[in-house]
Amino acid sequence: MGHGRRMLVTLLLASAAGGSEGPTVPCCRVFEEALEATSAPRSPYLDIEFAATFTHTQSGRTFEVEGFWDGGDVFRLRFAPMVAGGWTYATTSNDPGLDGRTGSFQCVPSGSRGHIQVDPAHPCHFSYGDGTPFYWAGVTLTPFGRDYSDDDDTGMGFERYKAIVDTRAEQGFTVLYGMGDLFEKPGFSKRTQRNEGGPPFHDYDPARLNPAFFQGVDRRVKHVMSSGLVQCIGLGWPDQGIWERIGEDALERAWRYLIARYAAYDVCWVIFGEYEEFGLNADAIADQFGRLTRRRDAYQHPISVHSTSSSARLAKHEWLDFTIQQSRDWPLVSGDRAAGKPVVNAEYYYENRTGERHAQWPHIITNPHLIRTGAWEILSRGGYFVYEIWGATRDWPHHLRTEAAAYVMHANDLMRRLPYSRLEPRPNLSDAGVCLSDGRRYLLCYLPCGGEAAVDLRHFTGPMRMRWFDTRAGAFYRAGPCAPQASRVEAPDVRDWVLLADPQPAGWRDESLPFPPAYDAPDVSVLREGRPLIDYDFELNDGVIANHGTLGSPLHLAPDEPGHLRRLEGGGLEVVEPVTLKTNQDAAALVARLVQANRFLIELDIEAAKVEQDGPARIVTLSKDPGVRDFTVGQAGARLAFRLRTSTSTDNGLPEWIPETPLFGAGRVRFAILFDGTNGYVFKDERLLAIQQDVSRDLGDWASYPLCVANEADGARPWLGKLWRLRVWAPP
Repeated sequence: MGHGRRMLVTLLLASAAGGSEGPTVPCCRVFEEALEATSAPRSPYLDIEFAATFTHTQSGRTFEVEGFWDGGDVFRLRFAPMVAGGWTYATTSNDPGLDGRTGSFQCVPSGSRGHIQVDPAHPCHFSYGDGTPFYWAGVTLTPFGRDYSDDDDTGMGFERYKAIVDTRAEQGFTVLYGMGDLFEKPGFSKRTQRNEGGPPFHDYDPARLNPAFFQGVDRRVKHVMSSGLVQCIGLGWPDQGIWERIGEDALERAWRYLIARYAAYDVCWVIFGEYEEFGLNADAIADQFGRLTRRRDAYQHPISVHSTSSSARLAKHEWLDFTIQQSRDWPLVSGDRAAGKPVVNAEYYYENRTGERHAQWPHIITNPHLIRTGAWEILSRGGYFVYEIWGATRDWPHHLRTEAAAYVMHANDLMRRLPYSRLEPRPNLSDAGVCLSDGRRYLLCYLPCGGEAAVDLRHFTGPMRMRWFDTRAGAFYRAGPCAPQASRVEAPDVRDWVLLADPQPAGWRDESLPFPPAYDAPDVSVLREGRPLIDYDFELNDGVIANHGTLGSPLHLAPDEPGHLRRLEGGGLEVVEPVTLKTNQDAAALVARLVQANRFLIELDIEAAKVEQDGPARIVTLSKDPGVRDFTVGQAGARLAFRLRTSTSTDNGLPEWIPETPLFGAGRVRFAILFDGTNGYVFKDERLLAIQQDVSRDLGDWASYPLCVANEADGARPWLGKLWRLRVWAPP
């Protein structure tokens, strides 16, 4: 066989077979053929076009796939037959050695369920090609690593990558969400992106592709496939200047290359990261590359783009198969599902494993409980999520088995045991706020702050059982008899719980645990010993509201608009128009006492003028402006909003805590917020209402700002309502 006529055939995951019918390939596995080009162009990557038509002999169905350059004179074809029977192929190319080549092989049945797709029967969910439901359990890991070393604490060589994949598969994850992409952020622009084959392009020039890099990516993708996971693949991030620095033509060529090289595998295309950052042309660019993907991908893998908020505005396009969110606005899941496509919240929180505080990024957190509750907020609305880690390799390998990872595994494990694709939001079946049901046999309610839930099972059929699922331990607790009518049940405590009603198996014995002991709230009376630091009774005398606490006159309040206040009969003030009640100097003494104690109690006796106050509207705040604070107690609609600056929060006290249980809108309310050095608690009328676990271990680097009531110091977040008492306590 002469130069240019030599054929190399490799069958991946297949058994070899002789005869005129060609080799044998199991269904949904990859047939690969390597051919040699003869034209010797200056740039095989840019100058040679190479494709093939694969034809199913029995049905006549055809698939068009592009080949790809793999170094030297070698070009490859990859094709995954989905149907058993005979297959033939014929190539076309502008290179004589690649043009007009033909061949055949036999596809035999296998145990594969096919590539994942949007479920035709349940379009807000996914399925395998054979219709078996596919549950999206996402976790971040990209094959386009920024550093190939296994020898330091930040590298990601193949052996480390392989170990992570194996562990994630063992933990029940099903999708590796890229978040790295070919033009990796920020490795490509910083010229640090590489693997054992070097950088993706020689000298980081997008015209000089380096096949050795992609051979390293191949090793990773093939291992992902052998582990039964799906790999998401993307192109790059607009904020790295890819449109300007790399250019439209080079991006299209690179994307076609990725499709040619990896479409035969079980992948999803997430074309761009935060595509809106392309600016005014963002939607047009996304549409251009989405349509290109649909044309070039013979397998029609699911396509989307990563968003700064939600890619649902692109849902009108046929090529967008599922919506990707980056949001902590949980009801947005329900809104985006209205387009009739799956919703994946791919960046709601990161688990921060760096040990570094991120002053401006509220979604990079150390609190595993927020990762858990966020996951359930998404799942209980019919969406999917991605568990993400920031600085994942810095404490290798301990980052693989964190508390947050265990919480996520419990959630995914329960949902996989349910017919999740048949469950739809059914708020009419429960007053719990969020509820999923098929209307006949299954009902799931998520209660972020425990409490009571009324459920309506009148239309359910067959014997049913009702249990509480502990989102922290993954265990079931008894919820009492499952009555065939509307009934009311109460969660074990004020932490988050899932109420599950499902069919009772024949011969089932209730082995659920009895109710756990009541969650012990701290004794707030300990902090009330002596006098409070701050004590305002909101009596306005000579233009001043006196502080009767131990910190005294330096923290008296004065209104900037006295005419916007109205005295209440029997004492207190009503804020009828925006006003700022502010101390005449920074509350340095208060800051010093609270930081030293690392514990405090804030008590309020107030009444909101209306539920429609948000921002959140500032009830009391120790802050510089709307973006920098020590703490804030605010109103977000009917709910309390609490921001606290700690050693792990942003400068703005984010992520904020907004307990789901309504607090405002029903008249006068007496409540207290306690930080005990670790957890946060909300009490209403001395009764524990909500808890936020693991807020922080310390308050961090507080600064001295004025203490303000009913607004920010700059007047930007007004609150209207009635004020009777504000007290702040801290132990000596």
